[in-house]
Amino acid sequence: MKTIINLSVLLSISAISYAQSFRYSADIPSVDSTGYYKIELSPELIGISSEMLSDVRIYKEGGEEIPFVRDRESNKVSDSRFIEYKIISKKNTPEVSSQYIVLNKGKNKIDKISFKVRNTDVKKRARLSGSDNQSDWYVIKNDYWLNNLKNRYSTTQLYTISFPLSNYKYFKLEIDDENSLPIDIQKIGFYESFERDGEVSFISEKVVNSKDSLKSSYFNVSFDDTVYFENLRLKIDGPEFYQRDVSISAEQLVSTSESYFSTIVNSTVSSDKKNEFNIGAIKTKNLRIRVYNKDNQPLSITGIDASYFKQFLIVKLDPRSSYSIKVGNNELYKPQYDIEQFKNNLPKPISTLVHGELTLNNNPKPQSTDSDNKNQVYLIWAIILLVGGVLIRVSIKMINELNAKNKG
Repeated sequence: MKTIINLSVLLSISAISYAQSFRYSADIPSVDSTGYYKIELSPELIGISSEMLSDVRIYKEGGEEIPFVRDRESNKVSDSRFIEYKIISKKNTPEVSSQYIVLNKGKNKIDKISFKVRNTDVKKRARLSGSDNQSDWYVIKNDYWLNNLKNRYSTTQLYTISFPLSNYKYFKLEIDDENSLPIDIQKIGFYESFERDGEVSFISEKVVNSKDSLKSSYFNVSFDDTVYFENLRLKIDGPEFYQRDVSISAEQLVSTSESYFSTIVNSTVSSDKKNEFNIGAIKTKNLRIRVYNKDNQPLSITGIDASYFKQFLIVKLDPRSSYSIKVGNNELYKPQYDIEQFKNNLPKPISTLVHGELTLNNNPKPQSTDSDNKNQVYLIWAIILLVGGVLIRVSIKMINELNAKNKG
């Protein structure tokens, strides 16, 4: 038994040595109310993070890890907005019914109405009717059953009812309150779907030095920190007409002391186009640009505009607590949170926050290499197998002793 305890302690120590340590942190601004917020990630934070943001975590003061959902803009984004109807009449007859009349000002053709209700755990019958003059009413749909009027992530639930396509000027929702108090409906309207361009973040940088040699021009661009971007536009000062071949290379880090330059663009620049290049996802601190002038006068590149589709972390924040983002630990894998399965259930719209400046943590734990990580994993598994073997051996010994005792 003593051996088992010693081995368990050793396993715990090994696990603790595998504890999380981050090189950088950034504060999240305080909020006024409890709810879900989108934290926009800077190009520097994405630039120093591992692939797929696998080493990014959010912590509350005291060290509690807070789950989040990743979100990312794209070229075209399907979105929706809530169009609120004016409630022109609201009547409540205790223990009988609640009645809401809303104005469909443009007599739009609709087949759904949504209403925002404060969370409640009841089941109600309802009826929808329509009118063009508020005198003559015509039933649209009878016997709705309103249930599931609660949201685990918000104090309100958005509930939608469907009905045959209609274009009445007025709609009346009647809810049966015979067996319970009324529910608290705050807004009534509909969701309008639309497609928009994805939101983009830009990084601008000037050329730090350049030279002309052997019918080519060379330019260097340096960022203050390693940054992330997906598109690149060259700012060119040239003659009225030009068309030149160009190559662009980005510095790639192998380690803190070793790097190499990899070609990310082989194309042409021309006076009749924007000179933009989609390069996919890249993280770098330095760029090298070469323009092949042939027998022409050299072109002048004054700077670059880099851009990427915005990336966010969606997280629930409490105004009574402070939070920070931690990043820079290549020992971590992508987190797996339950909330990822409920992304579509989160309330909308969600306010956007911008995190604070990245700061280097004092005495961060040295980052391990891949081989170090594998060795740690192998060690932990070896200890687990050893403890398991000892447990099996002790169990067999105890069973044999018990059987011998019973026979005796």
